[in-house]
Amino acid sequence: MTEILSFEAFIARRYLLARRKQAFIAVITMISVAGITVGVTALVIALALLTGFNEEIRGRILSANAHILVYDMLGMGISNYTTHVEKIRKLAHITAASPVAYGPVMMASYTRTSGAFLKGVDLANKVIATEVSRQITSGRMPASGTDRPGILLGKGLANSLAALPGDTIEIYVPRGHTTPFGNLPAVGRFRVTGLFSTGIYDYDSNSAMASIDAVQRLFDSAGRCTYIEIRLDDIYRASEVAKALNGLLKQNFFVMTWMELNRPLFSALKIEKTVLFMTISLIVLVASFNIISTIILMVIEKNRDIAILMSMGARRRSVLRIFLYHGVIIGCGGIILGTLLGILACFLFNRYQLIQIPVDIYQIPYVPFRIRLADVLAIDGIAFLITLLSTIFPSRRAAKLDPSEAIRYQ
Repeated sequence: MTEILSFEAFIARRYLLARRKQAFIAVITMISVAGITVGVTALVIALALLTGFNEEIRGRILSANAHILVYDMLGMGISNYTTHVEKIRKLAHITAASPVAYGPVMMASYTRTSGAFLKGVDLANKVIATEVSRQITSGRMPASGTDRPGILLGKGLANSLAALPGDTIEIYVPRGHTTPFGNLPAVGRFRVTGLFSTGIYDYDSNSAMASIDAVQRLFDSAGRCTYIEIRLDDIYRASEVAKALNGLLKQNFFVMTWMELNRPLFSALKIEKTVLFMTISLIVLVASFNIISTIILMVIEKNRDIAILMSMGARRRSVLRIFLYHGVIIGCGGIILGTLLGILACFLFNRYQLIQIPVDIYQIPYVPFRIRLADVLAIDGIAFLITLLSTIFPSRRAAKLDPSEAIRYQ
């Protein structure tokens, strides 16, 4: 069997490399290889682009938000949250669970005002503090025990307020304090200790962070938090952990994962990736028609050779395999070349950041390209399957050739 395969592969290789009387066949062969190369290259680049964009957006969203949020079902805030946080921390895969006080405010610097969302976080939690400190671009973390509470401003918000580290800002809460005369606005003065950037334009343009104690005093919500944010050691276990939380906290709370919070965005990116893969695969499909033409013309040119081989005892199965190998060699050449060119193009695009995009629209300054082995294997597998299927019909035609008829007219 090995000898037969070697014989068939040898003939297929000779047919591919030998000089032909009809240069037209050689041209079509080159066009076939080029077509598959272009299709595979385009697929590698397109999937790397969408994968990179998806992962970059996901990473930036998760750097600014928790993996799981736990809300009070009635929207009144979570009381006795310390007990709940301690119970949550005991669950598997949870690296941090921390209360958050959150709400809309109006901020005023010396010269400007701007609406914003103020987030009070537990800066005593090492995991939370480490994550916040990574986002600081200038200044430092708010310190406890000072005469005036510190605050971190998003980079875009700081630009809107024309505020710098060391400046003092006033924060107004429309429904601040409850009195016998109704809810009265609350006013707090904070010192800007630093600026942070998550890379998400919208978040950095309207968000500020301070210690949860200072925000609770401002919101008049001592003993209550808006929600509990949870971080995991594996973000893809969010649904599993959410089910465990629902069983632990019963019906008084509402649990949302990062996938549910951003479902429209990630669903759109997934659909776009699938549609793009199917669309660009048509390039490979069209190129496979050239392979069919190449093999049909090759069969016509090698009509006499096929008849001689069959007269000498070659089986029809061997003839079929000769032309199958011929088409597969053409396809594999295009696949390998296209994969290498696609990887090289992605490397150059990343290294020199050649495709710049508006950061205020897409949240990132340039298009990232991330190549995943699974994507490359899927591309090469689909391209190989299309190539193999395209060679079957002309190869079977060659195997059905009547040697006596072929020799008679030579």
